[in-house]
Amino acid sequence: MPVEKIVEVEKIVEVPKIVEKLVEKVVVKDKLIEPDKCQVCGSFVAALPEGAQAGLSSNVDRCRVCPLNDLLNLLQAPSICSQNPACRQVAASSAGGGTAAGGRGGGAALESLHAFEWSATESDVVSVQVVHSKLDGWQRECEVTLYATTDGSQPTARHFEHKGPSPLVFSIAKSLRVSAVAVSTDARASPTVHADFKCHAQAGVGMLLYKVVGHGSDIQVKEILEGGSVWQHNVIQIGDCVASIAGTELHNTSMELPDITRLIVGQAHSTIRFKIVRPDIDTTGDGYNASEFFVNIERKAADKKAPRNAPVPVTSLEGYKRVLLEE
Repeated sequence: MPVEKIVEVEKIVEVPKIVEKLVEKVVVKDKLIEPDKCQVCGSFVAALPEGAQAGLSSNVDRCRVCPLNDLLNLLQAPSICSQNPACRQVAASSAGGGTAAGGRGGGAALESLHAFEWSATESDVVSVQVVHSKLDGWQRECEVTLYATTDGSQPTARHFEHKGPSPLVFSIAKSLRVSAVAVSTDARASPTVHADFKCHAQAGVGMLLYKVVGHGSDIQVKEILEGGSVWQHNVIQIGDCVASIAGTELHNTSMELPDITRLIVGQAHSTIRFKIVRPDIDTTGDGYNASEFFVNIERKAADKKAPRNAPVPVTSLEGYKRVLLEE
């Protein structure tokens, strides 16, 4: 009988190990306390300093965020400029404490100030331009109307000299202050802006000259106009010889009277320096026949109502000395 061979085979079977992870869920119940909100702008005001909460009710429940919202709700400020090449911007400053006219909420806004100047010899009139971005503080577009005054008063929708959409353009011919404000269709206003425009007017000193040949100086005073600077100053006299004007020597000069006049005329309220030689009679025997001195005269328009200075001794004048005139 055959013998059966018994063979043992070892087989490894992987059995997955299941691990259960128990997670304990913990629920914590707590009451969420919502901080107080401003009744005007809706901002949280719980972080205000101690004691400030009590002050809210006394200020119509306005918080410290309200002024910022007021500013952002205002229109952006317009700009004042000039397209005339003769008109130059010379300074810029700002003054706080102004309130935009017509604005809602009563918030204070900055009022900006700029300065421009031009010479009357370059241009009789200059063009002023007021422009606006048509945006408010939130950068939202809006339709605006510009209002401007030129007498320094506050422009509003009811008080203005110039009115129109941006750009608002008008001309001026003298020194003045331009003020402008923008007002939207929903009655919101911008901060007020100002610009000082200064015209440097030209003026002389109120005397007429004539040209002679010889006698030391070629230029002499022919006439002094009543109310003019020379008349008010009361030092220069008819017949005086003008030896120099603003450092330009005139003795035996080849310059013609129109060129000499241009030396005298200049910016109003500036000062011009004259060297005067006054012929006289030699009564002292010093051999000299004239007195020389310097005088500074202000350029300005004649004013017949202005007072006239009392005469002063020629010996007390600046640079006084005795000189000899050529015969």
